[in-house]
Amino acid sequence: MRKKLVSLFSIVLVLAACAGQPQTASEAASQAKTSQASNESALVAGKLDIQVDGQSITSGPQEHMFDSNLSLLDNMQQWYEIEGKEGFIETIEGQSQDEAQSRYWLYTVNGEMVNVGADEYYVQAGDVIIWNLASI
Repeated sequence: MRKKLVSLFSIVLVLAACAGQPQTASEAASQAKTSQASNESALVAGKLDIQVDGQSITSGPQEHMFDSNLSLLDNMQQWYEIEGKEGFIETIEGQSQDEAQSRYWLYTVNGEMVNVGADEYYVQAGDVIIWNLASI
């Protein structure tokens, strides 16, 4: 019985030692290439315009590289001053919506109204996103 326990303990030690082996240089390089490729593929080109009453305040649609793994809201916070709550934008670049006057920030993607908050929309390559502060 003691021999079996010693043998089993030896096998466990060998397996534990193998599991802790450092990566070879080729394994590390392969992993780095895979990581870099996935980071590159996460970026998608799109255009974004911020408007008040249909007039651009950003000199027309601006080309941006969006991280497709982040929501539209998270991407926009990298470039613009934004305030909001529960995924809905209330202020962009100091321009605030006004419930009393029924003025709200709404956005379209490729000319179509979007029915989810900016925290739930993920940009796809070629998207043209227009935010407009206007009365509804």
